[in-house]
Amino acid sequence: MTDVIDLDLKRVAFGNRAILHPLSLHVRPGELVALIGPNGAGKTTLLRSIAGLVPWQGRLRIQGEDAAKFSAARRAQCIAYLEQNGSIHWPLLVRDIVSLGRLPFANRGAALSVQDREHVDRILETCCLEHLSERPATELSGGERARVLLARALAVDAPLLLADEPVSALDPALQIATMQILKDQADAGRAVIVVMHDLGLALRFASRFVAMSQGHIRADGPPDSLLASGALDHIFGIRFLRAQSDGIELLAAARRQS
Repeated sequence: MTDVIDLDLKRVAFGNRAILHPLSLHVRPGELVALIGPNGAGKTTLLRSIAGLVPWQGRLRIQGEDAAKFSAARRAQCIAYLEQNGSIHWPLLVRDIVSLGRLPFANRGAALSVQDREHVDRILETCCLEHLSERPATELSGGERARVLLARALAVDAPLLLADEPVSALDPALQIATMQILKDQADAGRAVIVVMHDLGLALRFASRFVAMSQGHIRADGPPDSLLASGALDHIFGIRFLRAQSDGIELLAAARRQS
């Protein structure tokens, strides 16, 4: 099975300051990877590097193709990127914003096909936005706008979905619903990488943790094994305590004992 991501990154720097150091990352179809780590670890920069939004040195293949040779349209077809705290500045209808996810596949200046419009309808339903589809997005709440931007990313139907803290603006019920949507995307055969700070939520949905600090990947593997090994305690400088309630795995953080 061909990896969706085959990354061998050498360096990302802003001026003379290195942000990411040499690292490798391979992600297969069907994986939901939680990219975790302390603030300033380099998580967002890694996502933006994969998306082609910051210059970097190294090699990246997406489904076996050299990403350095992608046209802008090809990159937009292969990679869907949901940025952190994304904004909507124009009073476009929700349906029109979600439809933007189909533009990489449309002929320039042409209207969306019937199939594309049907696809957008399915995504609106998936994200529980049908009742808001004809409203200007600028009239929505922050959480509703976050769901609209998620829907736009899902509309691309790309083999690789990158999401940077997609649940940070959502209430607990919508956090769970959003993570289930992302897990469903992985279960459908896509590779999904999600930057997260809520490790308890990540534990419930992610098949794999990739933990970063100081621009390096420090640990990579199944969540259970990384928690059991104490690797995450060391990376975050705290103790993680686990419990179960009604069959649901719970995770709490506590100060490390000196």
